[in-house]
Amino acid sequence: MNYGAIVTDTFKLIWEEKKLWVISAIGLSCSALLSMMYMGSVMGWQMNMMASLPMLSGAITENEMFDWFKRFLLGYMLMLSLFGVLGLLSYIINLIARGALIAEASMAWNDEPVELGRGFRQGLRKAAAFFLLDMLWILPWIVAFFLGLLFIGAVIGVFVGGTASMSGTESPGFFFSLIGSFFLIFGIMLCLGLIYGLFRGVFAPLMYQASAAGDKPLGDAIREGWELARNHLGPMIIVLLLLWAIQLGLSLAIRFFSLPFTWMMMGPWLEMMNNLEQGASPVDIAPMHWLVIFIASVGTGFLFWLWYSLSQTISLTLYARVYQELRATAAQTTPDISDHTPMHTLTK
Repeated sequence: MNYGAIVTDTFKLIWEEKKLWVISAIGLSCSALLSMMYMGSVMGWQMNMMASLPMLSGAITENEMFDWFKRFLLGYMLMLSLFGVLGLLSYIINLIARGALIAEASMAWNDEPVELGRGFRQGLRKAAAFFLLDMLWILPWIVAFFLGLLFIGAVIGVFVGGTASMSGTESPGFFFSLIGSFFLIFGIMLCLGLIYGLFRGVFAPLMYQASAAGDKPLGDAIREGWELARNHLGPMIIVLLLLWAIQLGLSLAIRFFSLPFTWMMMGPWLEMMNNLEQGASPVDIAPMHWLVIFIASVGTGFLFWLWYSLSQTISLTLYARVYQELRATAAQTTPDISDHTPMHTLTK
């Protein structure tokens, strides 16, 4: 497998078939809007909180403080509810877009023009299968999360029970031993998480490709993706490492360009903190500060929208090519793919 040709041809295909990027951008549009709202609301909430704390310390009655806290909690819960609904909507839209992108990338590798309508119809048809595949790969993380909560609860229980039964001179040693055990288990779980991330990165992509590009039922897609990856572990690991390198480069570039917006975002907050430290009376957030927060949130969200959509387009388009290569290899009598030439080349 010619990895260099696959990577360069992927970028060429995305450049020539820009609709592939459009599909990904549509899929992540709601996510971008959500990130803009989140950054702006969090910064505004923090500044309102900082401005309100001095006033709360001098509140006349407890009823006023309770009313303030009730309004704050209600607003916070409403914000979380809105973000939850938008987050679910974002996931559904991108779920369909991922299927559309895979299907149309496969068509593009066969020198067929990309069609948005055809792609989204295929993505909608494969949305249930993609959701089940997502749940299949997310389930271990969910199990690990609840096991982690149980472990933390057990540590707290042992600590509380142990310190209650031990003398004051022995308690510090007991405490540090528990903390050491906690970090040891945390390190083990982190290593297991990295191993699982590598495992998922090797086996999961071809299952999605088999479902959308191969148009296979869920069970057949899982089976074919597993077999192709298992029989070509070396190439799949190399492709995964190449993708990680590409995404790291994109991440560094986008974070560099987002630095001005980050500084804009922090400016009003640092100014308020400085005023409070100097004993200035708290005031509401100035309209100019809200404008700065809005511009910074929109700018940062837009840049990350470009980054996530391009990264997703590169990943799924590249794996569409890899899927075609490995399927062609599997159809041959020899399992050796080291001398296999690319199945498709761009001639446009």
